[in-house]
Amino acid sequence: MIQPKLTIAIPTIEKRKEYFNNLLLEFRHQSEPYGEDIEIIWESDNGEMSIGNKRNILYQKSNGLYTVQWDDDDWIHPNGIDMIMKGIKSNADVISYNYSCDIGFDRNDPSEYQRKVSIKYINEWKKEEKTLYVTPDPKNPIKREIILKVPFRNTSFSEEYYWKFDVLPYLKTEYKIDEDVYQILNRSGESYNLSERYNLIKGVNLDRVTKLL
Repeated sequence: MIQPKLTIAIPTIEKRKEYFNNLLLEFRHQSEPYGEDIEIIWESDNGEMSIGNKRNILYQKSNGLYTVQWDDDDWIHPNGIDMIMKGIKSNADVISYNYSCDIGFDRNDPSEYQRKVSIKYINEWKKEEKTLYVTPDPKNPIKREIILKVPFRNTSFSEEYYWKFDVLPYLKTEYKIDEDVYQILNRSGESYNLSERYNLIKGVNLDRVTKLL
């Protein structure tokens, strides 16, 4: 069996099936040129298990040289997979890139903000820039040999926050993409309540946003 270069892992729940299906279609569309070099896996339930345990299961199931986890109600840059696959050629420990976000970080200023991600940052919020400078988390492709050393905590709250500090000592090299590859859109409107959700997803080809047959 040839090892895939990338595993895309999606933790999801049944009530978000429509959002998951749309995201899965987009991943399949972008991944098609790479054939067996990319595998897409997911873990779904009705909310019985913690998100931390669900993420652990996905990491255990992954076969790729790198694995990235994508929340089911978020989105990806139209050329996101191409940029990630180019980064994998570097053989760096982590492929880091920026996140755009339509969720206000500050309750007193609920406009959009951006996350800039690198192993060089120290998790700093710069209000005047509306930018959060952070270290990588599961939303970045990281080598499987590294992620298996760092299990998530058994919680459904802040599991990514704790995990990124646990994994950081293992990340010695990175390939940096200075683009908003990951788009935090919260299309389900469930996780945050700081500002009004967008009615349309920016930059999405709506012709592909249809339910799976």
